[in-house]
Amino acid sequence: MKFTSEIKMMVGMGAVVLGGGAFLLMSGDGSIFDKPPTIGATEAPIVKISQADFDSVLKVTPTKGRDDARFTVIEFADFQCPLCRKMFATVCKDLGKKIDVKFGFVNYPLEEMHQYALQASLTSQSALEQGKFWEFYAAMFEDVDAVWTDLLVDECATKAGLDLTKVKMYMSNDTNVKAVQALRDRVTSLGVGSTPSFWVHDKQSGKIVQVVGVELYKTLAEAPGMVKIDATKFETPPKS
Repeated sequence: MKFTSEIKMMVGMGAVVLGGGAFLLMSGDGSIFDKPPTIGATEAPIVKISQADFDSVLKVTPTKGRDDARFTVIEFADFQCPLCRKMFATVCKDLGKKIDVKFGFVNYPLEEMHQYALQASLTSQSALEQGKFWEFYAAMFEDVDAVWTDLLVDECATKAGLDLTKVKMYMSNDTNVKAVQALRDRVTSLGVGSTPSFWVHDKQSGKIVQVVGVELYKTLAEAPGMVKIDATKFETPPKS
């Protein structure tokens, strides 16, 4: 699918609308799950994901966690997306400590909305080549209120221990740029339309679902046979 400027704008608008629902779920006095959706919040559309599509996307993503974990989760995120950063702080950062998962990541840069999204995505792919993807992932997401400048991505790359010369060479290769955009376009055609979105495969039931924002943790914690976990402990980080 050709990702035209019109489609990019529609995707970006979808991220704002759907992301708003996730933000509302994460707002409040602590708990991210104990409040009903606020009027105006938008639920994620029901998307059918085949095992073949799930496996083909997972195959080209960086992953961490045990292969035999009950759940496999693929995150679709934009490093500059404020809701993705909040999602990391509230759920993704500690996900493996609470629920055993195999976790993968797909760059979904919303270039029409975020000036540095593609730069960050390409830097993360260079980090993958350098064997330091997850170090860069954490460096990019850990500062929820980071001020984006021309230097921020490079600063995070340095913090993650990347060779900036290799990063610049990777970014200057048009084939690498097109590869990131092509994967984003493909998952868009499969139903991903906002960030952060997640595909969740439960090996026990065989089901694959798509969820948005903090609904990820709720989906995992409330799966049949799971020991109930106090989700109120996953609190929204206090504002500085």
